[in-house]
Amino acid sequence: MEIMNRRVQKRYLVCDGVFVVLNPANSSSKVGTMIDISKSGLSFQYIDTKDSEQTYSELDIFVSGHGIKIGDLPFTVISSVAYEKTIPFCSVMMRRLGVKFGPMPDTKISQIYSFIHNHGIHEVLPDSLA
Repeated sequence: MEIMNRRVQKRYLVCDGVFVVLNPANSSSKVGTMIDISKSGLSFQYIDTKDSEQTYSELDIFVSGHGIKIGDLPFTVISSVAYEKTIPFCSVMMRRLGVKFGPMPDTKISQIYSFIHNHGIHEVLPDSLA
């Protein structure tokens, strides 16, 4: 069976220290580490907790130690995958979330492009990595 690649934009790994924050209106934030980014979306990993069913519609990106933040980015979830446990008897579950950016003003789009230019590792990932 042939697997179709739905990605249109090139994805870039990011430097260490790049975080994604989901900020719901009525509960605590969820913080994760960014894995990769494109002009149309990103993926990140986080510790899966019981509140994972919380609804989020906007996220923030920040770079630790650099004072860089891109806030209030609209998104929709494209994929949500739980990692298999690699440490026996460990109760911590990790999850990878892939998101697609929603409609944004040109200023936000420009910030994302600049972020990719300055913090992306400019080697295209192979399609086999999800």
